[in-house]
Amino acid sequence: MLLKNLSTDWIKKDFFQEQLDALQCVSTKKLRILASQNLRTFFKKTLYLCNPEPLHLKKMSRKIKLIWDFRGPASAKTAEHHEIHLKEYIAIEKLPLNITGFKIIDDMYAIAFMVVTDENMIQVRDALKPHRGEVYSDQ
Repeated sequence: MLLKNLSTDWIKKDFFQEQLDALQCVSTKKLRILASQNLRTFFKKTLYLCNPEPLHLKKMSRKIKLIWDFRGPASAKTAEHHEIHLKEYIAIEKLPLNITGFKIIDDMYAIAFMVVTDENMIQVRDALKPHRGEVYSDQ
């Protein structure tokens, strides 16, 4: 790998020499700040050499479960019907995830839900106005 080809002179020059220069500072707070800045610079260079794609571009996308609550004697049928409209919305808007469903909690309470990515959550929330939301887990 590229790290094995790095010369120790480069590391001494860019990292350790600055640390030695920083020891001449009077203030310990200033010393700590300078040391942390040098460490960050060193690790940024090291990570870039190992993986040239910048770390801030690697974004993990969370899945958000948007939930609609239905209560009353017709809650099960209403939640089941609402899921149909959620599937239609996913098809029309061409959303990347196609996870929908309904769950009957008891005879007077049921929910309908759809799962969206973090990037699409604001758009879907504003259009469909769910009652609540939570982070989705596949389990």
